[in-house]
Amino acid sequence: MQIADNARRYPVMASRQVIIVKEAQQLKGPDGLVSYLKAMNPSCVLVLCFMGKSADKRTEFWKTAQKYCEILESVPFRDYQMQEWITTYLKEKKTSIEPQAAALLADFLGTDLQRVVMELDKLFILIPEGTWAITTDMVENSVGINRDFSPFTMFKHLTDGNFAGVQPIVQYFSENDKKYPLVMIISLLYVHLSRILRYHALRMENPSLSQEGIGKLMGGNYYFFKEIIQASRFFTFRRTVRAMELLCFYDSKYKSSDRGEASDGELLMEMVCKMMA
Repeated sequence: MQIADNARRYPVMASRQVIIVKEAQQLKGPDGLVSYLKAMNPSCVLVLCFMGKSADKRTEFWKTAQKYCEILESVPFRDYQMQEWITTYLKEKKTSIEPQAAALLADFLGTDLQRVVMELDKLFILIPEGTWAITTDMVENSVGINRDFSPFTMFKHLTDGNFAGVQPIVQYFSENDKKYPLVMIISLLYVHLSRILRYHALRMENPSLSQEGIGKLMGGNYYFFKEIIQASRFFTFRRTVRAMELLCFYDSKYKSSDRGEASDGELLMEMVCKMMA
């Protein structure tokens, strides 16, 4: 294997050489590196990066790597951790961000840290020089999110039982289905409803625990925990379970021929109406 051959070479004009293999998950035969791992060149630092998936732990390569190498496994962030991660990342750069702005970014960008960092770095380029706090308006202008017609705002109206507020946002999503595909909206709704369902479950498991205690069990920013409490008043346990069932049903319907001639917007509107009924 060419990687092993290069790693066996001794460095020129330096004490060590560094070889970084990006996208190592695409290697057709990583087992070919087994013999090298057992007798590595001490003057070479070989880094294998498996992006998006880990190495097959059943292979001889993995078992040999465990014995002779240093292994770092980076577990993907959960969606509910992203707001706090964004806030912490910006704090390290001596910049703060409004909670709603962090929530908008987390909802819109997901858990892909590479994409999130790219958008945050773009923010630093676009915001006025000397800015120490990132606002929701700055995020909207930079990332292209419309706060009045965002999934975050739709969910707030949805959990308030405000159909008059939900309807124009659903219509906007229908007219901009490339930017707001139904599969993305279903995914974001699943994230939000999962938080409410977890809150209800913790309340039932710990009936004597205070709201503060429940908040500590859930973790995350207290600002968003207060919003979950507010949302749980309309989305009771039974309504939340029903809404999750509807999400699964419409996710399946969206991907099948059972949808007939219904557009994504019509499916979304039908699903939301049933959730709020």
